[in-house]
Amino acid sequence: MIVPSDKEYIATKLIKQGKKSILEEFLPLANWINEVFGASPLNIVYDAISVAGCQPRLELIFEFRKGADLFRDKNITGNFDAKKQKVIVEQFTKLYSQDYDTNKLFVIFTAFEPIAKDEAIANIRDDEIQELKKQIARKDLWEISRCFSSVT
Repeated sequence: MIVPSDKEYIATKLIKQGKKSILEEFLPLANWINEVFGASPLNIVYDAISVAGCQPRLELIFEFRKGADLFRDKNITGNFDAKKQKVIVEQFTKLYSQDYDTNKLFVIFTAFEPIAKDEAIANIRDDEIQELKKQIARKDLWEISRCFSSVT
């Protein structure tokens, strides 16, 4: 889940809006993750990625970045904590090995909030920014402009 058009983001947005729920079959895993790590996934997505064949992937989507960051390696910037990944793979295998392929299961951790912010910013029209500039009309304010996925 990287951009607002990703299917995982769209599904999670529906959960956040109360229009859908996390898959009931994944509730035991979500509850276990919350008990063990103190972070409750907003959504859990199981799929397969095309890397050297078809590798199963488990995406744990948290509402905020701080939830996903609990699963980052503090010593290696950007990497996931391999020990936590392993523990989650073991629990997933224990709960779901009859129904899902768990061989070489790759676990990733993402956050809903940063992508939702990107989506909201992308929905600000240029004419709205121009109107805001006119309303504020302060000489000590340099500029209101877009910069990548934010408005500065």
